[in-house]
Amino acid sequence: MITLSRALALLLCLLTIGGCGSNGPARSKKASAGMTQARNEVNKGTAQLDATMASLAAMTAEPQKDLPSRYADFSSDLAETRAIAAETGEKADRMQTDGDDYFAEWEKEVGDIANEDIRSMSTDRRVELKARFKEISTSFTKVKAAYAPVLSDLSDIERHLGNDLTPAAITAITPVADKARRSADDLRIETTALSARIDNLVATLAPGERR
Repeated sequence: MITLSRALALLLCLLTIGGCGSNGPARSKKASAGMTQARNEVNKGTAQLDATMASLAAMTAEPQKDLPSRYADFSSDLAETRAIAAETGEKADRMQTDGDDYFAEWEKEVGDIANEDIRSMSTDRRVELKARFKEISTSFTKVKAAYAPVLSDLSDIERHLGNDLTPAAITAITPVADKARRSADDLRIETTALSARIDNLVATLAPGERR
């Protein structure tokens, strides 16, 4: 499976004039597929967040019913959410630096184009795609930031209940659980925006398409 990091690396290959050794249509197809996979990974993260919040809801709604099993489900789902958040955070940290390097190289290569009209077109395209890449990079940073309060509250709930798995403890953490739900809603807004921006870029990269 193409990882999120690999998918975005494919995008950067496309954006350079050299294109990582493939011809134009092949680069476009490969990068579009990679970005589609990146979008799918973002959506997977949203789905996993939903699963974690559902596990929390099931545990807190009926604290008298099968509490150990429901806590285990919540803890397992939370571990998956942490893993996805960690990868998203790493990519957010790398994207800006990687993007700056690739676009700087593209700018240098544009200078080697002799025909003024083609050089101008290449410059315009670089500026356009750099702006779109910046939007995605910024969205990743926002998603990374939005994960933090959700994971903080959910992790505190997990730790507390790990030491005191009782109906009374479930009742006591209700305000924190409600706060986590609100933070999860904020995170969904950011992941939805990121997914939409990736879709927009995929449409831009499709052969014969330009938006």
